[in-house]
Amino acid sequence: MKNNTPLAAAFALLAASSSYAATIVNADPAAGGIGYAWMVAIGANGSVTTPNVGDSSVGVWSWNDTAFAGADNMGWTHTTSWVALELTEAATLTIVMGRNDSVPFLDGFRPTDNLFPSFTLWQGWDNSGSDNHTYLNNGLIGWAEELTELIGYVENSTETTAELTVVLEAGLYTIALGSQGPAVGGLPRQGFYAAFTTVPEPSTALLAMMAATGLLGRRRGR
Repeated sequence: MKNNTPLAAAFALLAASSSYAATIVNADPAAGGIGYAWMVAIGANGSVTTPNVGDSSVGVWSWNDTAFAGADNMGWTHTTSWVALELTEAATLTIVMGRNDSVPFLDGFRPTDNLFPSFTLWQGWDNSGSDNHTYLNNGLIGWAEELTELIGYVENSTETTAELTVVLEAGLYTIALGSQGPAVGGLPRQGFYAAFTTVPEPSTALLAMMAATGLLGRRRGR
């Protein structure tokens, strides 16, 4: 029978080496530029979800508004919930956004039938200059010069949840959480949850396993 003890030890070492706690704060890292609703810090093996508070809400056309403004790929900055993400280690990041009827408002809980989660991920944080009422949801934003690269986005007008998984280096990232809702006027902001989960990126995981099993640096004897 094959002995799997070294492999089990490898996975234990990998988990122990990536035990950084994930945190989320309802705050903006600095004045100027994008007005962030959330700050998230997460390592290579963590998970955190937005709490049920008022800022876990977006406007119905926050990610793409073709009904009111008639401009495709245009989101409304001030009805979008912006996240300043700090990834402290290289990792595979999964973002899941969905409807959340448990977010409280002054007039009580609101239904989320017209929330269709959609979001965009860029590299960098924008905390200089001023913002604008609108932004480009599928490319670089002219007034947010510190967002240096478009990583990816999820466009959704039919599903109740949206998900994106990407492999990222350690660094700073910006996420615009919004909704691509139907052309219905007068709808209030609606509640959402956003979950951020990381696992070690494949090359890091492989090296840790090889080190634990003694395969890394082993010389073949004659």
